[in-house]
Amino acid sequence: MKILVFTTLFPNSKMPNHGVFVKERIRHLAEHCDIRVVAPVPWHKSSKISMEEKGVYHPRYFITPKIFRALYGFFMFWSVAGFVKKLQKEFDFDLIDAHFVYPDGMAAVLLGKVLGKKVVVTARGTDINWYPRFRIRRKLIQYTLKKADSIISVSETLKGSMIKLGIEKEKIKVIFNGVDSEKFYRMDKREARKQLNLSQDKKILLGVGDLIERKGYHFLIEALKLIGRKDIDLLIIGEGAYRTKLGRIIKEHGLVDKVRLLGAKPQNELCKWYSASDVFCLTSLREGRPNVILEALACGTPVISMDNWGLRRLVNDERGILLDSYEPMKIKKTIEEAVDKNWDRENISLFMKDFSWDKTSQDVMQIFKDVVNKKDILFFSSDDWDSGLKTSKYHLSTRLAKENRVIFINSFGLRRPTASKKDI
Repeated sequence: MKILVFTTLFPNSKMPNHGVFVKERIRHLAEHCDIRVVAPVPWHKSSKISMEEKGVYHPRYFITPKIFRALYGFFMFWSVAGFVKKLQKEFDFDLIDAHFVYPDGMAAVLLGKVLGKKVVVTARGTDINWYPRFRIRRKLIQYTLKKADSIISVSETLKGSMIKLGIEKEKIKVIFNGVDSEKFYRMDKREARKQLNLSQDKKILLGVGDLIERKGYHFLIEALKLIGRKDIDLLIIGEGAYRTKLGRIIKEHGLVDKVRLLGAKPQNELCKWYSASDVFCLTSLREGRPNVILEALACGTPVISMDNWGLRRLVNDERGILLDSYEPMKIKKTIEEAVDKNWDRENISLFMKDFSWDKTSQDVMQIFKDVVNKKDILFFSSDDWDSGLKTSKYHLSTRLAKENRVIFINSFGLRRPTASKKDI
């Protein structure tokens, strides 16, 4: 099977850690099928990114930064359609695998219509948790999800949100992200700290992610000020535009010696940082299924996070604490409880053995096979669908629809049409 992956969530030379979770899924999928990756880059950020990097294509697409966002899906489609058509001549793919519902998924659905290809869209977080709040984008997201041949959700919570948008629950399959056990595994905490030149006597909190406001690092900093304990430090790994603001907050709270912004770190170094920490903290305002939670748990590190994003299956009393509030005093008490608790880090790590990228890729591959094998059936009936008669036509068409897409054609040619609203 030949798969065209279409997403802006993919690493490139300028952003090597961007969308690593998508890359991991694709890397394991490549063991089962032939794959090409098209990762469009906005024209205003493309100066240092080649059109092709390590077999990944980066066509440019036009957008108007920060304005007319409701048009981004159309802009992306119009910008890359010619490139994808040309690519199809040398790589006649069977299916488009799109990540992030809007604008990537919408552009992929439009490409699928033009090229006659089926499309699977994976919902990942903000595309469902936040974008539907905007009226026009909500309509476009609903259009994308309804036109996609199948939908993958990375959590049960996201699936529930899509059902509320009017999407049939049978169309949505929940497949969790995996975690690479070769990169993320439990190390001895003292040894990890020794390698990183960290104090053996401190209680260390760790945050990992882009330095943007919605990641909620400021909640942790405010809670740390309330704690007032000298033995608790906060380390934050990541880079982004919010770094300057975070630096000011740290200074204003007198926590320069307690909070360190470490910048971005390569993926293959994160295992040491997770293992060296007493507790991993994620107080984001919005997430899909945060992979950093999976990585921390795989390293045996207990987690403090929000009671959102379908994390209850992962985080219980044996593996961490889920918060129901961003209130600093509540976070303070939770941190104090977590750093003083004697966690079974080996059992935490062992629990994550079932969340492998191999398992994820096998589940995704099965969906691809089902979609590719699905037929479009035009069902010409001598009955009307809404006639109220569940005849053989009804039973046959509904059973065919379990594994195919059925277009049920009412009996306009077999009876005299009327002037009713229904016939019109």
